[in-house]
Amino acid sequence: MELQCDFSLSLPTVSISDIEAVREGHQSEVLQSIADEFTADRCFTVVFRGRRGNLDLVADSPQEADHWIQGIRKLIENVKNMDQKEKLDQYPSSIKTVGC
Repeated sequence: MELQCDFSLSLPTVSISDIEAVREGHQSEVLQSIADEFTADRCFTVVFRGRRGNLDLVADSPQEADHWIQGIRKLIENVKNMDQKEKLDQYPSSIKTVGC
């Protein structure tokens, strides 16, 4: 499962299994530094496993933030509950590794 972000120069993808957690509010240094500009109920951080940097986001409304937070958490939970075959089925066949 992947999330796709619409950026003007590229379309990066993120594997849901790479996401460790979603934190609500001004819980990152970046979001704390702009707390005067955006209310905490619009802000959230996607925390990745390993050395990948976190993704700080500000939604247009508290309701939109809640939809994203709950949706990402649901996807994380779904991936945790998948068996190995189900996880492998999430990737295109062109990148699957087949044992010889």
